[in-house]
Amino acid sequence: MTPKDKIDLLISILTFFTTIIIAYILHKSSIKNTTLAALNTLRENIKEIDYELSRKFGVKDISMADVDAENQNDNNKTSWEIKYLLNEYEQLAAAINHGLLSERIAKISRENVLVYTYDHYLFFIENWRQSRMRPNAWKQLEILAMRWKKKE
Repeated sequence: MTPKDKIDLLISILTFFTTIIIAYILHKSSIKNTTLAALNTLRENIKEIDYELSRKFGVKDISMADVDAENQNDNNKTSWEIKYLLNEYEQLAAAINHGLLSERIAKISRENVLVYTYDHYLFFIENWRQSRMRPNAWKQLEILAMRWKKKE
C-alpha cells in the first residue's frame, strides 16, 4: 500500500465516522424538535377540555358518582371530555414509551401534569376497564405515570 493509498483510506475512514456523528446529531435534534412540537400540540388540544373539567371538578377527589351527575347535566359530555383528555395523554405516553419522543424533555415539561391526570382520573380508568372489559385502556399512560412516580 502506497502512502497515497494510506492517506486515501484514512480520509475515507474519517469521512465515514464524521457522517455517522453528523447523522446522530441530526437525529437527536429531530427527536427534540418533534417532542417539543408534540407537547405544544397536546397543550393546544387539551387546553379547553382541561379547563372545563377543572371548572367542573377542581382538584378535589372525584368519583364515578360525580361524573355521572355531571353527565346527566350535559348529555354525557363529561365522560367524553375525560376520555378525550386521557386519549391525548395516552398518545403522548405511547410515543415516549416506544422511544419516538424524548422522555427527558417530556418529563421536564409535563411530569407533574401527566402523573396528576392519571391519578385524578384513575377511578374513571378502572371503571372503564372493568365495565367495558378493556383491561388495556390507557395502559401506556399508566406505564409512563408509574415509571415517573417511581423516580420521584
